[in-house]
Amino acid sequence: STVCFQHVPAGADDVDAHNIDLAREMQRDGRVFLAPATVDGHACLRVCFVNFRTTTEGVTFVIEVAREIGRRLAQG
Repeated sequence: STVCFQHVPAGADDVDAHNIDLAREMQRDGRVFLAPATVDGHACLRVCFVNFRTTTEGVTFVIEVAREIGRRLAQG
């Protein structure tokens, strides 16, 4: 039920820092709650799906929000 992933924008200098910033910004945004995590020494986004009613659309929404906010952060 726990999934870790990274947002990797084109030309990113520091993907780990970007993902930590992205996790914090997603928490501020409030549409999705997830937390940063470290896996094999790299920062990632950690989401945990615990509701048995979770749908494909719900999972897709998490990814869409991560892309939207991640692109905005990458553009400055």
